Amino acid sequence: MIRSLLVLLVLSLATILVFAVKKKPEKKKAAAEIWHPLNADPWQELDLVTQYMKNAMPYTQQVRALLLSENDALLEERTFTTAYYDNATMLYRIEGTEMVNTRQWQAIIDHDQQYAAINPPNVIASGVGFDLGMLKKLFTDNGFSLEVKQNQKGQKMLSSDNFTNGTMTGMQLVYDASTGMVISVRLGMPHIEQDPDGEKMPDSSLLQGLSIKTVSESLELEYKPLEKLTAEQVKNGPDSYFTIKKKQLKGVDKRFEGYRVINNIQ
Repeated sequence: MIRSLLVLLVLSLATILVFAVKKKPEKKKAAAEIWHPLNADPWQELDLVTQYMKNAMPYTQQVRALLLSENDALLEERTFTTAYYDNATMLYRIEGTEMVNTRQWQAIIDHDQQYAAINPPNVIASGVGFDLGMLKKLFTDNGFSLEVKQNQKGQKMLSSDNFTNGTMTGMQLVYDASTGMVISVRLGMPHIEQDPDGEKMPDSSLLQGLSIKTVSESLELEYKPLEKLTAEQVKNGPDSYFTIKKKQLKGVDKRFEGYRVINNIQ
């Protein structure tokens, strides 16, 4: 589940399916987790974070992805790594799937099915796993406001609740107040499922006649920088990771031999 979501999250925001879970007991928040509102311009804060992530030194990071129920019970967990080279080049891996984005092309590779799709390059505005610029446009185009908060750890949070455009119910972006480095991102997403005791939809609805209820889940991404990339690693980078010739992948370690490739940039 998370594996598919994370591939899509690099390109766009996605919706989430629902799983039945047991309720998780609520935990009392520690003092350092209490957030206090700040009198600060949220859009300027978002711009600062975006600029930092665009200009940050190349690095690799480990991302822990948590799918949580509306009661914060853990539904699913995945860990993946990303190598971030610049604002146009990154490499991302999770289990048998990876995405490579360079200035010339983008490849999405399924090693389990030995399949690869080669596409035009995608604009990467940040190295946090999704496009902060796209997120800002999403908020401004739909008329939603952001709030700035800070805790005792020297962390800031940009948050927005009741986001009702059908794909998000809220967002929390936590970052280091002194550096702008993103620490975590939490996206709330609504989901409609059939329920005999739920609200019956009118005949004019696309879900006409069905009894439904709306539930919510959240996808939380926790970021942990691992190491900075060397100049030589950046120079070689994904561009030399493999080459594309005549609808075949030629890997430096020959691991792409026999893969089926669809090249969409010829």
